[in-house]
Amino acid sequence: MFGDPPLSESDVARIVSERWVISCESLEYAPIGYGSYHWYANEDGRRRWLVTADRADRRPIAAAYELTHRLGERFMFVRSPVACSDGGVVVNLDGWLISVWPWLDGRGGSFGDEQSADEVAAVAECLRSLHDYRELPADPRLIDDWDIPGRAMLEKVLGQEISSASAGPYAADVSDRVVANRPRLVGMLAQFDDLAVRVRDAAELVITHGEPHVGNLVHTEDGVVMIDWDTVRWAPRERDLWWLPGEGWREAYGLDQPVSEEAIEMYRLRWTLFDVADFVPALMLAPEPTPDLDLAMEWVRKLLPL
Repeated sequence: MFGDPPLSESDVARIVSERWVISCESLEYAPIGYGSYHWYANEDGRRRWLVTADRADRRPIAAAYELTHRLGERFMFVRSPVACSDGGVVVNLDGWLISVWPWLDGRGGSFGDEQSADEVAAVAECLRSLHDYRELPADPRLIDDWDIPGRAMLEKVLGQEISSASAGPYAADVSDRVVANRPRLVGMLAQFDDLAVRVRDAAELVITHGEPHVGNLVHTEDGVVMIDWDTVRWAPRERDLWWLPGEGWREAYGLDQPVSEEAIEMYRLRWTLFDVADFVPALMLAPEPTPDLDLAMEWVRKLLPL
């Protein structure tokens, strides 16, 4: 996130020191990513770590990071959280789940960057290994729920149940964009529902990363490493595959059965609807601007053009 962190550096450093036995020579807030808060931690000039705080009440973060830790023991391409002194991978600090991740030396990217054919092929090979890994039983907490978080609030906005008349600095602009795009959004929701029924009935569930886009990849001397595993879920493999650009990935992935084009389209639709459902209500109800909401507004302008 890009706004002020919800926790003090001293509290974060204390938890890291006590529970991970890492002596933080320095702790620096890192305004990166969206959805989590991060700090760079330096340990006596020897090692660097990334410390993350996720809201405990939003998603099954603990379960996701526990699974990621197990996957990290199996696959080099999984950047997994470090276990703390009691063997767990998260510690609750005032409603925020703290986790510690090893520092990666390599070349990262930003969402929307182009990828070379070789880079896409490397990601496809990692995904095939992940999808073929069947040794863990599906965790009910981490099975794709086929839902769009925030949908109920989005439908209130589409139904004009939330007015921009007395709202904050973003509301008028967002309201105009919702009105201009209402027929398209209603149609997208209906199309998603129709596809979700058919995809769910035919789904084979495998472990998926969920967002293997270029912003969640780091290219190291040992190969590509996938980061940000809070979205790991059991789901159809198309949940990952729709992210891969072009067609060259198909040979690297080694398809032994056809990809469901309906599932590809369903997940593409859900990604757009998820962003709209996440950003629009928050912006409509925001009493004042913040750096994170400014970024959300930029995305809404792209998603809902006038």
